[in-house]
Amino acid sequence: MDEYPLESGIVFLIIGITLLIFRLKQNNSFKMSEYNMMDWKELTYTWGLIIMSFIFGLLLIFKN
Repeated sequence: MDEYPLESGIVFLIIGITLLIFRLKQNNSFKMSEYNMMDWKELTYTWGLIIMSFIFGLLLIFKN
């Protein structure tokens, strides 16, 4: 990643965009009663991965 920061950053941004599209296409509501514990973990982990991949991708691009 250090040798090709621009390409690595673009890959991380593409991963973030793909995860974001996947998350937004699911028709899940945010009502607490409709989720169990594993559903909430999956929801928070997915949003965490989306945010981290965007941030890491942008950091790699601006590092260049």
